[in-house]
Amino acid sequence: ARGGARGGGFYSSSSCRRGRGRGVWPLVKGVGSEGARLSSMRTATGVTEWVPTIDVSALSDSSGPLRAQCIQQMAQACAESGFFYAVNHGVAPATIDAAMEAAGAFFSLDKEDKLTIDNAKSAAFRGYIAQGLENTNGVVDEREQIEFGVESEAAPPGVMPYYLRLQGPNQWPSDATCPDFRPAV
Repeated sequence: ARGGARGGGFYSSSSCRRGRGRGVWPLVKGVGSEGARLSSMRTATGVTEWVPTIDVSALSDSSGPLRAQCIQQMAQACAESGFFYAVNHGVAPATIDAAMEAAGAFFSLDKEDKLTIDNAKSAAFRGYIAQGLENTNGVVDEREQIEFGVESEAAPPGVMPYYLRLQGPNQWPSDATCPDFRPAV
């Protein structure tokens, strides 16, 4: 599916976790919905069988209606299934492969090594979150994750509005435990 998605993309359908049925993404045309089905996965409220596939090439059009439509599709996908598969994004395959390799190396570390960048140590909530520490609608999410953002100076204490507190530096694993992670990510 990966190679086909880079070319013409897929016409995808999504089984929404809120039970709204299937939706189609009109910007994405190509080989058919069978290629867009990546996996079934468990969510807090049910099973999502389809990953929405969105052609993000329209994002480069700074003022056009296709850009607005693409943004609306991404918002809908994030609200309904929690994520989407982006195609025609312009990121080189070698860059994707390096990031995936770095992620695999990080998540294969011992928990003690991963916790050196525990997000509880970051005022901007950046870093590692162990499995079982996040929840959705009161149900524990069975995943571990690492959160990054745009690298910036830490926001001053008590800054308002609250979302400005999410600005700040990222935490990175040491080169000793996870060489080449930072440049790959």
